[in-house]
Amino acid sequence: FETRKPKACDTQRETLMSGKIFINYRRADSGAWAQTLRNKLVAHFGEHAVFHDLTGVPLGARLRPFIAAHVADCVAMITLIGPQWLKILRERAGVDSPDHVLIEIEVALTYSKRIIPVMVEGAAMPTEADLPHSIRGLADCAGMALTPQHIDVEIEGLVAHLGRIFDTAKAENRLADSHVEVTTGGMPKLVAKGNVFSKPSVVVNQGPLRAAHAADMAAQKQADTSRRQRLTQVSEIPPAANKPDEP
Repeated sequence: FETRKPKACDTQRETLMSGKIFINYRRADSGAWAQTLRNKLVAHFGEHAVFHDLTGVPLGARLRPFIAAHVADCVAMITLIGPQWLKILRERAGVDSPDHVLIEIEVALTYSKRIIPVMVEGAAMPTEADLPHSIRGLADCAGMALTPQHIDVEIEGLVAHLGRIFDTAKAENRLADSHVEVTTGGMPKLVAKGNVFSKPSVVVNQGPLRAAHAADMAAQKQADTSRRQRLTQVSEIPPAANKPDEP
């Protein structure tokens, strides 16, 4: 049995167990860019950390529910926008067949996923007026551009940003698994889980309202207990002795 020191890439890939990077793109608009981006992200994060439809969809899978499930499970979506992106979007609006690129963005917005628009080949970021109502939220997402001249530096910055997103997701998952204990004063305590003290998930996932409600319930329970104790003490007091008759 041989042990080895974990490498930096092992730690990075462990963080990605919270989800994947989903690459959303149009083949006729940015297919080559999507393949290049996918290869560079895989080289950094690992094969299983990146979802790309050419390599991620098994034969025979029902495409629409399969893609939607992976979007719902992702930590971040990268939407590649090339010079023909808007034109194709408008053309597909009048076609009966589903626009999977549009559907992927709709699902990501529905699940409040982090969407990173990435413009290529000089494309401009679409405005709300450019977009269908169902994906107008895309216009509010901060994006970036990739250029052939600086692609390595630009992807390095994107990778660093994605790493921070995964670190946050991993921390939130750990907090969600921790135990919540509320003191009589209503303040959530740090409680031990294994050998690590964790913050209670109520702080992250439910907010202070849940802690305040629990504190109110604890205070109400204590008040009810005190009231019952007082009533019990009163009922146990013996009746006053009768005074003797006056002579």
